[in-house]
Amino acid sequence: MMLNARCESCSMTALSEEKIRAFIAVDPGDAVRGELCRIQRELKQSLENMDLAVKWTVPESFHLTLVFLGSIQSVDADRVFQTLEKTAQKFSRFENSLGGLGFFKSSGTVWVGLAVSQTLFELQAELAAAFEMSPKSFHPHITLGRIKSKNRIGPRFFQTLENINTVPICFDIQSLRMMKSDLLPEGARHIQLSCVPLAR
Repeated sequence: MMLNARCESCSMTALSEEKIRAFIAVDPGDAVRGELCRIQRELKQSLENMDLAVKWTVPESFHLTLVFLGSIQSVDADRVFQTLEKTAQKFSRFENSLGGLGFFKSSGTVWVGLAVSQTLFELQAELAAAFEMSPKSFHPHITLGRIKSKNRIGPRFFQTLENINTVPICFDIQSLRMMKSDLLPEGARHIQLSCVPLAR
């Protein structure tokens, strides 16, 4: 009996020590996802002859990150959920729209931006404060892909970004999602852990 009790205790300890890579995000919806797929296809065709190694985001993983929590204990997920609930009740559902293409040179990230929205910035700031994170600049975007061969990027690449038009599709921001990110050899896999609606 003592042996069984010890095994159960070990299992509980292992569970409490398990860590997950978590972030808070917004789902852009099907209409935006379709436009992002169109832009991504056009980009792929335009970059074919530039000898760039690109890791493209799969459509089901398109999202807008509000706060990246990093590695947290799995047992803390409930507390994150409670924080999301409190924050969500402070905001009504609101609308935003897609912006233009951009590029983060430091990470090699190709992205589509969002229109400037005071409510979106306030929501992000509220979440950052709720999770006691250091304030930093927030650049809302949805990642299309990451270029691994950044040393091969030249003027043609930036001209390509300028030449691709994006449709400013509007979408409703209705909920906050807690996501788990598993880093796999084929790329990151995102799993939704919880979803909290904004106040109506």
